[in-house]
Amino acid sequence: MPLAHITLVTKTGFEDLDATDAELEAATVTEQPTKGFLQASAEFGQQRKSSPWRPVRKPPVMSKQERERIDAKNAWIEAHRDVIGWIYDKLPTRDFAGSLVRQYETNGKLSIGQVVAVRKILAEDAARAAAQVAQVIRTEPNGSDIDLSSIPEGFYAVPDGATRLKVKIDRPVPPSKWSGFIFVSDGAEYGQQKKYGRQAPGKLYTGEIKDALRAIVADPKAASVAYGKLVGRCGICNRRLEDEESVARGIGPKCAENMGW
Repeated sequence: MPLAHITLVTKTGFEDLDATDAELEAATVTEQPTKGFLQASAEFGQQRKSSPWRPVRKPPVMSKQERERIDAKNAWIEAHRDVIGWIYDKLPTRDFAGSLVRQYETNGKLSIGQVVAVRKILAEDAARAAAQVAQVIRTEPNGSDIDLSSIPEGFYAVPDGATRLKVKIDRPVPPSKWSGFIFVSDGAEYGQQKKYGRQAPGKLYTGEIKDALRAIVADPKAASVAYGKLVGRCGICNRRLEDEESVARGIGPKCAENMGW
């Protein structure tokens, strides 16, 4: 509908911008235009932001047949999370994934053959990743005398040390292919981190800042507290310490309870 056909009930003679804003907010639209391209695009974008495997909501009143249809669709989604996750993850780089996404969004599911094809790719990817990690472990040096296996994932500083060195310990878990490894960095934002070293499964630590790590291994709690007092963030969850007790303790109350500290 042309914009000329839209009638706004407004006043004239606004004295300032604030008055103008108030009047425009109070204006009454007597006729609504049809949904334009920009609005439709924005709504589509909002829909795509939602999880691709979010369960279908049931309206309060529906027929038995409709309820069974929605239950079946949700069951399919739950049973194929790995497949749905792969097609959306690979959407920007693989045409095959793009075609599957279009079908999934149109029909709410994929064919049996398509599911088999995706799971074959997933199995091949997992086998390659496992072979890569196994090769890394075989060629990894035996390391130093430092064993980080008892250090929880989190942020640390050298207890009672003159250095302001901050250390982050990462312990990936499945489905990461690096599950079982321990990585040591300076705790900066992702992409800007300085990587100090790592410890492979069954090996000892290999890398830099060995003296600092020895001090951290000797007293992980003190090192976590030292980090909290140094930067004002909890050494376990890295959230900002707000209340006086947490700031003085150098660790958040929930994390202290969970860690038994």
